Amino acid sequence: MTKLVFNTSLTEEQFQTEIAQPVYTEFPSIRLEYRREDPHFGEYISNWSSVGEYPDIQLWPAFSTSTLIQNNLCRNLEEMSSTTSSTLDRSRFESGLLDLGLGTEGELFALPYCDVMKFPMFYNKDIFDEAGVPYPRDGMTWADMIELAHLLAQRKPPSDIVTLDLGDWPLLRMQQGVTFLHPITGVPTVAGDAWQSVVRILRDVYSIPGNLPMETKKLLRFNGVFVRERRAAMAVICASCFEPEALDFRWDVVSYPTPSDSSAGPNIPGNLMLSMSASCRERTAAHDVIAYLLSDEFQAVNCRNGTLTSLRAMEIRSQFGLEVPLYANKNRQAFYLHIPAAPPLRSLDHVIKLERDIGAFDLARRVMAEMVIGRHDPEWVLAKLQWKLVEALEAYSLKSVR
Repeated sequence: MTKLVFNTSLTEEQFQTEIAQPVYTEFPSIRLEYRREDPHFGEYISNWSSVGEYPDIQLWPAFSTSTLIQNNLCRNLEEMSSTTSSTLDRSRFESGLLDLGLGTEGELFALPYCDVMKFPMFYNKDIFDEAGVPYPRDGMTWADMIELAHLLAQRKPPSDIVTLDLGDWPLLRMQQGVTFLHPITGVPTVAGDAWQSVVRILRDVYSIPGNLPMETKKLLRFNGVFVRERRAAMAVICASCFEPEALDFRWDVVSYPTPSDSSAGPNIPGNLMLSMSASCRERTAAHDVIAYLLSDEFQAVNCRNGTLTSLRAMEIRSQFGLEVPLYANKNRQAFYLHIPAAPPLRSLDHVIKLERDIGAFDLARRVMAEMVIGRHDPEWVLAKLQWKLVEALEAYSLKSVR
């Protein structure tokens, strides 16, 4: 019997159902031992180093996998010759997801297990019908969606509805592939066309009458206006985050809007990546398990059960949600229509820590909120955010010196 330690962000129940049981059925001589030790946080890497052994297989979000890669803890998956090598062929995977697992020289250290982009644009059919406005459609740009929201605002009193709720604004940032700090130098980098696009979309959406929430704490983040209040005509939400009975009204989905110059959707750092540890002794068994978890057969089952595949094959992607009652008779292709955007250059660990320590995300949310409330120009908000980030870095440096 071969034992492999499988370290993952999944809960133990998820791991047993989704990973361990199917693997045991496929490989009766292999047993997977569950661990949940996030390499991105805590002292796990130093603890592993002290004993010279690491979990054999890792399944973690891309930002944690990046930590493993930067610490030279992943084996190059293309170094092994195997009959399953075709399963690990790079061309099978969405390129934007594949890039998340590459080394600085293009080495294949991790492969994408899934695409966690579960945030299409939901819409309330009743609101559209009452307003006499056509439903949104797949493939709309942000300009199209904002124009549709303006039409709704003309037909319905602003006090009655929210025409377009963006949900959590970082999805826009992930779609454009922008960062607060330069991934290598750590210098503030909130400038350029991509950042301009993010800010303009925010400004244009929230300038529509009725779209600013009464409570500013609900601004630029997921809130209950679509599901709980049922006042939003269109909204970006995570349907699987709600109980099915909360969605017992007439709704459907269309694809997440895109910029006018791109057809890509957000590339979320939470996408799960599979890797083999450099210290793994049972390499053939680990390689076979990884190949199986990325096989057409396994990915199709996962996709039908609501986990969007990382594979490019449309015959697999089109099976998304077939076994999920919530998506019965819904426009399921909205979830997989767009490919994930190219990710930004991978940030070094110390830059990620720096971003976190100076509170870059919260700082940006406050500046963006100030913009949409005060109706400021995009140039104003980016200049202010740049200045605030520089100020925060200077304060952090002084604090570190003391």
